[in-house]
Amino acid sequence: MRILIVDDEILVRIGIKSCAEWDKYGMEIIGEAEDGLKAIELIESLKPDIVLLDIKMPKMDGLQVMRYIKDHNFDCKVVILSSFDDFEHVGEAMKLGMADYLHKPRMSSQDILNSLLSVKESIEKSKILKSEETGFDKVQVADALSKDTLLKQLLSGTLGSSGLIRKKIEKSSIKLGDYNFGCILFSISNIEEVMKRYENPGRNVLQTFVSNILNGILETEKGKEYLPYSENVHALITSSDIRSTESSTFSNLNVLVNLVIDALMRFLNVKAVFGVSDVFQELSSISIAFAQASKALDMHFYRDSKTSIHYRELAKIDADAPRRQIDKFVEVLKDHISEGHLEKSLATFDELTNLISLNACLSKDEVKGLFNGLLFLTRGGQSSLSDMEQISLCESFSELCRTYKKIFGDRVQKDVNSIIKPEYSYLVKRIIGFIKANYTNDITLKSIGEALQVSPNYVSRIFKAETGKSPFDYLNTIRIENSKTFLSDSSLKIYEIGYKVGFKSPVHFTVVFSKLVKMSPKQYRDKF
Repeated sequence: MRILIVDDEILVRIGIKSCAEWDKYGMEIIGEAEDGLKAIELIESLKPDIVLLDIKMPKMDGLQVMRYIKDHNFDCKVVILSSFDDFEHVGEAMKLGMADYLHKPRMSSQDILNSLLSVKESIEKSKILKSEETGFDKVQVADALSKDTLLKQLLSGTLGSSGLIRKKIEKSSIKLGDYNFGCILFSISNIEEVMKRYENPGRNVLQTFVSNILNGILETEKGKEYLPYSENVHALITSSDIRSTESSTFSNLNVLVNLVIDALMRFLNVKAVFGVSDVFQELSSISIAFAQASKALDMHFYRDSKTSIHYRELAKIDADAPRRQIDKFVEVLKDHISEGHLEKSLATFDELTNLISLNACLSKDEVKGLFNGLLFLTRGGQSSLSDMEQISLCESFSELCRTYKKIFGDRVQKDVNSIIKPEYSYLVKRIIGFIKANYTNDITLKSIGEALQVSPNYVSRIFKAETGKSPFDYLNTIRIENSKTFLSDSSLKIYEIGYKVGFKSPVHFTVVFSKLVKMSPKQYRDKF
């Protein structure tokens, strides 16, 4: 089965490609595209069986690509990649014939694999039916939707109005009341540690246990439905036959949460965290309740000491102003990383994380995406799947910050060790650190001495004795090494680069560069 990945985020494409040994499942990743126009080119030339397609992309979005596929009768299935605010677009994608959809903020490696295996099976069955010429109507096959599929569509808001929803679920085994609709989501804490208790296929075993426990609890609970929504997100849809007061309804929800907590601990010895929505009186509002519960569940990322969080607690958070501040800090941090200001990078990172933690206005996936992007910069634009895996396993913001600083700190230490010999004295190491952090500024022996509280003459003498060169020779070396990175960027003029790395004149920059590199800055740039 030939698969094409279409997403404008490089980290998403990398994650999908690396999430499974595809050949073991009879599948092959045949290409990837970062926008809709490129996707159409590859669909025409590569003829994929399945297209993993992001809804929101530059140049041409996912829905436009689906219309093109439909209008030109391409024989391929589409699995949509969507976010929580894409419900309307998902509904349109369903009309255009999507085979399945995955929520990017929550999709896991297992979710991706399960979805593609299901679509693969559907394609293979369709081919068998065609070859046998049984005459089965595709519409009839498509109408035979499972209970889980209907519940998933109910949560996504793609089943239509309350009246239409009621007609569809009445034909199924779904039992919901007429009032007090809500949603509870929960995740098993420390899931990776829990999975170590089980041999392969451990995740399927755990899911079976959780499903059995929840279905057992709900046997005596009217108007409640359970859905294993994704690999570690479990959904409870709640309702009742009579309209109750808000306080009474929330009290019943809390009782249900405690029942699940006790059962998971007693039978599986696991803990879980919960997100609880508001209560609504329209069946069609379940999708709103689901989005609310999702946001509440995500908030455990910041409030990892709490077991249950209600959406009501989050309603007063104003995200716009903090987001603008966060964006500014991120830009400053990117500049520090790109320019090699490692100490400044760590200081700015601490300020950034304090701001994020204080306001809690970014989702877990947004923060992880941000941190992965920063690590991408620290490695000179190279990806590290090991680093990405460490980031993805973090369950709380505090754990994520510790992990990032460990990875980034290792990179800092490696960079320092490449220049600082272990036999250097503590003072010389501090001088080197000062120069590396401030090389773009006007550094003098006096400024070094004042910063380190030693005399300028002693700075010069001890540095020369231990390194064999003067502080200014070392300063020039650092400036020239950093200028090489900028010279690969044709948008910067050579004289601008000289000023950017700390030289006061273009002539001085050219002279020093030519002396150390044995060619002029222009000759060095012409190599690229």
